[in-house]
Amino acid sequence: MSDEDEDEDGWTAGEDCDDSRADVHPGADEVPYDGVDQDCDGVDETDRDQDGWVGRAAGGADCDDADPAAHPDAVEVCGDLRDQDCDEQVDEGCEVDAGGEGITWVCGHVPGASGAGLGVLLVVLALRRRR
Repeated sequence: MSDEDEDEDGWTAGEDCDDSRADVHPGADEVPYDGVDQDCDGVDETDRDQDGWVGRAAGGADCDDADPAAHPDAVEVCGDLRDQDCDEQVDEGCEVDAGGEGITWVCGHVPGASGAGLGVLLVVLALRRRR
């Protein structure tokens, strides 16, 4: 452990997570959405929902940084009409089975599949309304 304090912030290089910046050290005030972990707690506060993905507002890939279940590695949840995996497609990999009573979702995340599930649902609902 070094006893040097290169940035002269009162924290030595062994304690400071970035000894080249005086505004970065344990206990420093965090600046949201700047992409820097000022307080050296190992958490980038630009990841508001703490799912490991930085929000798009801060230049990251997380499409909903208020929901830890929505990020690029998430599995799509069928039937909720939301985009959990941040690919700008809703309920892809899901099929609608309109047989019998009501509508049943047949779920299964298929990477790269089209977002046709919502379209099929709307067609089924329109046909059921005509009856």
